[in-house]
Amino acid sequence: MVRQDILANLPISPEKVVNLGQPICLEDHEVAESAYSPSVAPEGGFLYFGTVERRKNVGRIIAAHAASGTMRPLTIIGNDGWEADNEWAALRLHPNPELVRRVAWCSRPSLLRAIREARAVVFPSLAEGFGLPIVEAMALGTPVITSRGHATEEIASAGAFLIDPCDVQEIARAIASLDRSDDIRAAYVQRGLARASDFSMHHFAQRLHAFYTQLPVRSLPL
Repeated sequence: MVRQDILANLPISPEKVVNLGQPICLEDHEVAESAYSPSVAPEGGFLYFGTVERRKNVGRIIAAHAASGTMRPLTIIGNDGWEADNEWAALRLHPNPELVRRVAWCSRPSLLRAIREARAVVFPSLAEGFGLPIVEAMALGTPVITSRGHATEEIASAGAFLIDPCDVQEIARAIASLDRSDDIRAAYVQRGLARASDFSMHHFAQRLHAFYTQLPVRSLPL
């Protein structure tokens, strides 16, 4: 879908646009270290991590959490960005605002612990160039709720619970499903792990090798 957007907006021949994706590298030692790092989010809650700004759709995450009826907490990890005040305004309408926790910053190991211990990561972004949080969460065995369309769906594929990012009720239903059903959650854990494997360094190296192999060889002048 990113490739389609490029072709739709730039005068470039299709054969010259190749999407190789992006690899992730979660070292075993840093994942192991995360288990002993300070906890910044309640275990079993919902999690968002990233900048708090309009593009990230944080206001709708808060509204959907409220509408879902869940009593699991929602932790939002990230600094304020563009129009953050408008996003936080949704908290004033939350019937249980004490369930929404705000963490401006945490260490990498603590973030990995928060992801691993979350019930699900909620990432209904309105626009992404790639969507690294989606792959990181799936690789750590945590289900992801993310947006249909553009890079998020392209990256998540069938590995995540896909929703309309502009529909609060649809996001809420996804939260409620993962909140109440261990079977649904377990299914998305397995789907996510399978999809995340496509973004390993090994598979990225294979895609990169295939890309360079197909490039035409041009003789240099002597």
